[in-house]
Amino acid sequence: MKKILVALVVVLVIVGASIWYVLSRYGVTDSASLVPSDAVAYMALPDLVQSGLRWNQTALAKIGMEPAMQEFMERPLGLLGQEGMDEAIGILNRLKPGRLYAALHTVSESGGTGVLGFQYFGGKKDYDEAIGRLHDQMMQLSPGATRKELSHAGDVITQIQFGEHSLFTGVHRSWAFLSNDLLTIQNAMDRASGRVSGSSLADSDQFKTVRGELSKSAEWLWYVSTPPLLDLLLGAGEQVDAVVNPAQLEQVRKISAFGGSLSFYGLDQVERIFMLWKDIPPMPAIDRSGLAFTTAQDVVFAEGVQDWSTVASPEYIASLPVEVTTFLQQNGIDLTRLPAIFGNEGVLTANWPSGAMFPTAMTALAIKDRAEIEAITRRLVENFAPTATISERQGATVFDFPIPGFALVDPAVAVNDSHAVAALTSSALNAALSPASEQETLAASPVFQSVAAQWQKESQSFLFVDTRTIFERLYNTARPMIIFGAAMSPELAKSVDIQKLPETETISQHLGPIVMTQHVTTNGWLIESSGPITLYQTIAVGGVAAGVSAAANVFMQTR
Repeated sequence: MKKILVALVVVLVIVGASIWYVLSRYGVTDSASLVPSDAVAYMALPDLVQSGLRWNQTALAKIGMEPAMQEFMERPLGLLGQEGMDEAIGILNRLKPGRLYAALHTVSESGGTGVLGFQYFGGKKDYDEAIGRLHDQMMQLSPGATRKELSHAGDVITQIQFGEHSLFTGVHRSWAFLSNDLLTIQNAMDRASGRVSGSSLADSDQFKTVRGELSKSAEWLWYVSTPPLLDLLLGAGEQVDAVVNPAQLEQVRKISAFGGSLSFYGLDQVERIFMLWKDIPPMPAIDRSGLAFTTAQDVVFAEGVQDWSTVASPEYIASLPVEVTTFLQQNGIDLTRLPAIFGNEGVLTANWPSGAMFPTAMTALAIKDRAEIEAITRRLVENFAPTATISERQGATVFDFPIPGFALVDPAVAVNDSHAVAALTSSALNAALSPASEQETLAASPVFQSVAAQWQKESQSFLFVDTRTIFERLYNTARPMIIFGAAMSPELAKSVDIQKLPETETISQHLGPIVMTQHVTTNGWLIESSGPITLYQTIAVGGVAAGVSAAANVFMQTR
């Protein structure tokens, strides 16, 4: 028995010593504790190892692991390897970075001070190799640069001076730092060593509030304190004599911070964005009546509410630019009347039948006073669209806006007793004026049923996007054109084998819907989106694609 107790004590001592060694070796685990509480901005990748494991389960990772996709990517990835990518990956694998963060400590008209920090689990030799490569590259890029070493509390800080600017690098235990300011990197190293404690971003009540609204296990986390940035913008505006509306500025100052997180949950990515808003106006929740305007084949469905009493308030009206108030007055639009003539609920849908080149879209807004809305619409039509035709159809007053020489759309607006409706085509407008039965709505779609629980939650807005169907429509249309275009460009063939472009199903089988909800919390405004890619990732990809398309058109026109 004594031998067992002695063995148990030995095991406990070994385990305790191991834990002590790990904690003393790696130190701080929450990078927010390395940042001052008054920092302007902060971004962190809290756990690269776990994020990598979770990433492998996502839809995008599974698309990348498809044999057809790997075969298609073989040539472009090979080119990256030829340019030193393999060597860089080798250095990172040996260094074993585990956490990374960047923080903007101060901001001013002349610039700002910030720091990039990362925690590594490799050896000191691997760190020295990686940072040495960085120093050598900087010295080569700036022939006149100088390098010197500074001592700080037993640690070494290396300064690379090039012109009026400097880069400082330093390491304490497992935390390495890069900064453009000596005091900033010293502060980070002091916090990592425990020489400075408290008054960190992790201790800030404002940061805690924002972080509390975000994902607990985030792959990516960011935070911005708005007052310093707002003051900087106001200072810049004063220099050019910009006019600031005091009422509008007062409303903006109520938003004290923003934050966001990105997490991987199974196939989906989940993004949360939170706005810390003091005294946020109350908002009604959606009543879910918008589903009546949908069909089972719709690829986009959005429903939201607007609190017109806020828009109609004297404070809001006073905050509007002069150009806006002038426009409203010229067209007889009285914002104080909005709560009396409009309902809160609005809906938008899009349908993309198989074989159609473009989707059709429709939006509807609940109304209370048909006569006043018709009068406003007529005034706007007379002032801005004199060629529009006005007719009565299905119990509604319909305003058609024909576009000569363009047959793909024939936009129209209709006003009936319950809604004001706008659509890109007459067929979409007619369908909206005669809502489908409950069995024919989007509720009958298996794709929508998979996310219906999120639609049922109380929120101020909801968005559903059938990513798979939209991708299939776009890809099936674009794939033949891409292959044909690539055949005309021998240069492109050197980097991409277009003939190996994956089939539609290879990618689309992994794509689920994108869902977004917005709702008011006790502390502000929370936006959450999930899907194979999130809503804001989709917007970013769309913007890049539009830019590439525009650049390609310009290039083709100049050849």
